[in-house]
Amino acid sequence: CYKTTMTSTYVPLVRRRGGSNVQFNLGFGGTAGRLSATVLEYYASTGEDGTKQINDTVASNDGEWHHAALVVNSEMKTVTLFKDGGIVGSQTYNGMLVPATTGVCVGGIDNGSNLPGFIDNVRVTMRALAVGEFLRPDHVVLSGKTLAWASFDNALDAATPAYALTNGVATAATAGGSAPSFATLGAGERVEDGAGNVLRRENLTALSCSTGVVKYASNTLLPLVREQTIEFRVKADAQTPYAGLVRCNLYRDSADIPVWGLSTDASTGTRLRVRCATAGESTWNYYGINEDTPVVICDGRWHHVALTLSQTNGQVTASIHKDYETTPSWTKTVPGSLCYGTGYAPVWVGASSSTTAFFNGEIDELRISRGILDPSEYLRRGNLPFAIVIR
Repeated sequence: CYKTTMTSTYVPLVRRRGGSNVQFNLGFGGTAGRLSATVLEYYASTGEDGTKQINDTVASNDGEWHHAALVVNSEMKTVTLFKDGGIVGSQTYNGMLVPATTGVCVGGIDNGSNLPGFIDNVRVTMRALAVGEFLRPDHVVLSGKTLAWASFDNALDAATPAYALTNGVATAATAGGSAPSFATLGAGERVEDGAGNVLRRENLTALSCSTGVVKYASNTLLPLVREQTIEFRVKADAQTPYAGLVRCNLYRDSADIPVWGLSTDASTGTRLRVRCATAGESTWNYYGINEDTPVVICDGRWHHVALTLSQTNGQVTASIHKDYETTPSWTKTVPGSLCYGTGYAPVWVGASSSTTAFFNGEIDELRISRGILDPSEYLRRGNLPFAIVIR
């Protein structure tokens, strides 16, 4: 994987020497910004060398992450260059690959040009891989169970609001109270889903709440889903009672009704309080679940919190999983059904409204999913095993 904006030519990404020449070279060729691959073959019958080269026709020095792969298949006698999972070009050869005489050089030439950019996840294998075996690409598009996701990484997506709640396509959000700010996170952190796909290579910022609150516009998906998982990361010290974390409202009877919500508890300001509206045959119970839990989250450390809501056999069950525990840290079951209807469903982050119950802390990686996720499916933090920064 590589990322660069360089305009130089003939800059290797990964290369290996064979004698006085190059066994293989994967990098940028004679045209600035375009990927190129070269391998050197040897003809035993004549003792001569031959070069096979594949050049991309589209530049990839756009400052975005790209995946490149050079596949040499000695059985099929083919050399194929891939970029972002697609074939750039392929050639056949008749001889054999020149034996390697040195180690692999990453990021340039050991005594020459270096890449002004980033390289990560370099792998050299002992056989030709199929496309499905390549290292997973970055910035996987969330799909399937995911209804919405807010990463709060304003430094990564300047084109849309940093607090845009996304479901494949960013949707506009409005800020209430004062404007929200963003806290800088430590270097070397990334965001992964439960399958190990990298969703954010560089998780740089989190939403910083104090008197700022984010209100997402109506999300037509949320009121239609009967079972949901709401997960996020949070870090804060002790709060005032009822400080709002995340809340989904439904407009009914001329008021915003909290379909579900998480806040701090009523006494210590360190524990979670869960609220969930339920419905009977003809009436709503706005406080079907409205209870302080023993789950402590405001202790100055980062925690992962997941709220699951389900209904079976005329009962509603709310559960809290803290820090990927396989069994719930708290659960509550009451009669009724979940209150989802056709009204608009704004989501508040950092307060209970635009003017009340502000949360003073940091919130990151908010995701709302369809159905009850297993803890193994939650979003996770990951530390890069290694990365090379070449300037």
